[in-house]
Amino acid sequence: MTTHDGTHPLDTELESTLAELEGATQRYLRTIAGLEDSRFADASVLPGWSVAHVISHVASNATGITRAVHAAIAGDHPWVYESNQSRDDEIAARADWPVPDLRALNAKSTDDLRAAFIGCPADVMPVLLPRTIDGPEWSVADWVGARWREVEIHHTDMGVGYTHHDWNDAFVDYLLRVAVFDREPEHSHPQQVVHEGVVPVVVG
Repeated sequence: MTTHDGTHPLDTELESTLAELEGATQRYLRTIAGLEDSRFADASVLPGWSVAHVISHVASNATGITRAVHAAIAGDHPWVYESNQSRDDEIAARADWPVPDLRALNAKSTDDLRAAFIGCPADVMPVLLPRTIDGPEWSVADWVGARWREVEIHHTDMGVGYTHHDWNDAFVDYLLRVAVFDREPEHSHPQQVVHEGVVPVVVG
C-alpha cells in the first residue's frame, strides 16, 4: 500500500473496509437471490456480457483472491489469475452453468473470501499478490478495497435495478479518491494499470 514516499492516498482502515465490503456483498447476494432465473440470460450493462457473465466474473474474482491469500499465508507464490486468458475462459464457462449452481458458487466464493480475509495474519497483510503471474501487484490489504470496488461496481453493471444512486457515502468518497489519484499527472506516477476494468489503480 505504498507509493514513492511510503504512503498510499487510498489507504483505508482495514476493519471498516472489511465491514463495508461485507455490507456490499450482502446487498449483491440479495439481488442475485431475488432474480428470476430467466434474468440471468439478459444483457448486462457491459458490452457482450449477460447478467450471468457479470455474476460469473464476480465469483471468479472472489475465488482468485481467496486462492492468492491462502498461498500468501502458506508462504507460496500467490497470484489471483493465472493469466488474462484463463480468467476470461473461466468467466465464459461459468456463465453457462445452471442458474442454481451459479447462485451457489457466488454464495460459497464470498463465504470463502470472507474467511480468507478475516483469517489472514497481520504480518501477511502487506504481502503483494499479483493480479496475474507476471502482472501488477497489490498487497492483501489493498485487495480488500479492490474487492469492495469489484462488488459495488459490478452490482450496478448487472443492470437489474441497483445503480450508483444506491452506493453509500463511504463508497462514493472512496471511489472519488481512487479516481482522483488515478488521474494525477502521469509523470508523478509512471506505472499505471487498469484493475478488473473498473476504476484504474495507480501503483508507484
